[in-house]
Amino acid sequence: MGNLPLYVSLLFDFRRELAEADAEIRQARLRDDMPSIRASVHKLKGISGNVGATDLYTQLVELEQCLQGGSAENVDNLLDTLYGYVTTTESVLAAAGQAIAAYPEAPLSIPAAGETLDVRKLQPALCECLLLIRQYNTAAREAFGSVRRFLGGQCGAETNEIQHAIDTFDFEKAESGLLHLAQLLDLELREPNGLS
Repeated sequence: MGNLPLYVSLLFDFRRELAEADAEIRQARLRDDMPSIRASVHKLKGISGNVGATDLYTQLVELEQCLQGGSAENVDNLLDTLYGYVTTTESVLAAAGQAIAAYPEAPLSIPAAGETLDVRKLQPALCECLLLIRQYNTAAREAFGSVRRFLGGQCGAETNEIQHAIDTFDFEKAESGLLHLAQLLDLELREPNGLS
């Protein structure tokens, strides 16, 4: 794998998109909305193929062919099978997210002895990170990494909790943690568009 950070980012995006597509399919099934089911299955098939989730992709190809043929009898069976694949894939991605979160980072740059940390310089990076978190954007992981490096060892417990929340896609917890961190640093966070 030539670009591991890119692939990890794609997997994080895939996990989010998988959950969204699964919810869309389930809701459409309750409404007996076959066009929406077909659209969601097609979308999920594409993203599964992009990340190399071959078993899920194969299941989706079969389901999509069945949906195009209009065989309602097989559709229910295939949808039930699909839910099993989705659950397994989500479990694997959750475990991968935990393994990635536990992977040791490069040593953080700690300010030199006696050097005062100017947290005001951190405010734009925190604001950018807040915006990404509120958008459920996996780029928040990289943005928060720069915040951690800037802080060095300061606020270690708080930054570890925020990082873990981002790595496990708990964006609500990441947001509350980031707002708490800003409060500890006596910084007011505003998104670039002026909304706080």
